[in-house]
Amino acid sequence: MVQDLIINASLPFNLVSHENFKDIISKGFKGRNLMCRQTLMQNIDKSFNILFDKLKSKLNSVEHLTTTADAWSTFKRSYLGITVHWIEEGSLERKSYLLSIKRLTGSHTYDILARSMESVYTLFSINNKILYTTTDNGSNFVKSFKVFGAKDDDINALDELNDTQSDNKTATMLYSTFIPDEVDDLDNCTIRNEDEDNDFQDISHFNIAEVFEETEDEVYMLPKHHRCAAHTLKLIATNDIRKAISGAKNAVSPLWKYKQQSRTTFAKLTNLWNKQNRSSKIADLIKICFGVYLLTPTETRWNST
Repeated sequence: MVQDLIINASLPFNLVSHENFKDIISKGFKGRNLMCRQTLMQNIDKSFNILFDKLKSKLNSVEHLTTTADAWSTFKRSYLGITVHWIEEGSLERKSYLLSIKRLTGSHTYDILARSMESVYTLFSINNKILYTTTDNGSNFVKSFKVFGAKDDDINALDELNDTQSDNKTATMLYSTFIPDEVDDLDNCTIRNEDEDNDFQDISHFNIAEVFEETEDEVYMLPKHHRCAAHTLKLIATNDIRKAISGAKNAVSPLWKYKQQSRTTFAKLTNLWNKQNRSSKIADLIKICFGVYLLTPTETRWNST
């Protein structure tokens, strides 16, 4: 129960070492010993490994998957979150699970995002099961999938490769079934001829520095890309409207009037938002007058506009 409380409530691990918490446990559960912080962390690691194995086993049994990915920064640290989704075959119920929250170091460049996403997919062995990955319209995500994302030709080539491998397996089975055992002598003869040919093969030389230069640029394999519809609508409501009114030149047109009114209105609102965020006194006054704080819109928050 203590472990579930700490995990579900996102409480610090050292809670079990706090004297007041120890008193609560000793009075509510007399005769029971409270685990120490080290034991708690070991139990959490064991629970994580069990849950990881169960989720990986479940994903291996699912034929088609989709994922979502998003990167953000908080408290001067950056993270990448990835979720997985699929439709249960029998009940047609949608299943959703959190795959990973990875710590990102450095800038959120397209190659770092690609490497992080591929590492999670490889960890769960689902690289060839993901149909699409949904992200926002950020240029780093868009470029990541433009460079490393799967194309229709890649999917067709993969299907052809699987068909070829299947045909090879079938041919091998037919060969071992219908060809008599006497062909062993022929195989040995072929091997001796190959050994004789190898004696006359030329030794090829290559520059090892060129090999390292060729492998310097990493290549990652990502699924096809799907842009979030909610974020796309948000861009329509902000960027596209901003572009539309920026071209209004005629003072009589409705766009010109909306442009003037919106600039005046948003200038006043921006002033209120800045005062609330910069002064606790103003924020308390707003809370007293309206009962709530003003919701400050941001460019990266999808539902803020």
